[in-house]
Amino acid sequence: MKKNWAALILTLVLAMTVVLAGCSSKKEPKEALEASAVNAMKMTSYEMKSKVTIKDLQVTSASADNAAASQVMSMLKNAELTIDGVYQNDPQQTEMTLGINLKGDMSMSFNIPMVMTQDKLYVKVPSIPMLPLPEDVVGKFLVLDMKELAEQQGTSFNPDMMNPEKTKKLAGEIMNTLFTEYDGKKYFKDVAVKDANLPDGVDAKQVVQFYVTNDNVK
Repeated sequence: MKKNWAALILTLVLAMTVVLAGCSSKKEPKEALEASAVNAMKMTSYEMKSKVTIKDLQVTSASADNAAASQVMSMLKNAELTIDGVYQNDPQQTEMTLGINLKGDMSMSFNIPMVMTQDKLYVKVPSIPMLPLPEDVVGKFLVLDMKELAEQQGTSFNPDMMNPEKTKKLAGEIMNTLFTEYDGKKYFKDVAVKDANLPDGVDAKQVVQFYVTNDNVK
């Protein structure tokens, strides 16, 4: 079980570095990812784009209102969640926009801009169809002070929770450890750039897939 989790963690971390392999001349798949991981640790700013499609979301809870839960699940079926953002190290700040696109009979779309600093999270209140909010609230930023929230809950604020540099360092340590666990020829393979379904604007020279199946999982 422990090694299964290790494979999952490595897969998620590689999602951040797979396209960076195109920054230099083409190498063996595992070697390319190791080199891209090193380069990723040196980044002081970067852009990020993510997209998630919800296919089958189910909630099981004895206390949940079945009718209300069913309605929410129906609204979220095939919904698309997108994140577009930029990060800079000095001063430390992340700006991102969460996009929510609901499908079906209750189709609607709205965006939620956010700004994250070392100790605060700013969330812009969106205008949401079918959820009327006071006009003096829509378009304004809600400020969440992480230190104050922690004090209200009787705990201490850990700045590392809001520090992408710490997360990046941890990801690097995980990758260095796990790369030794997986054979380059068995678990890593090149994927043709034209078949990789990369986001628009990504000019990759090499794309590598971390390949895990039920037959070769550790």
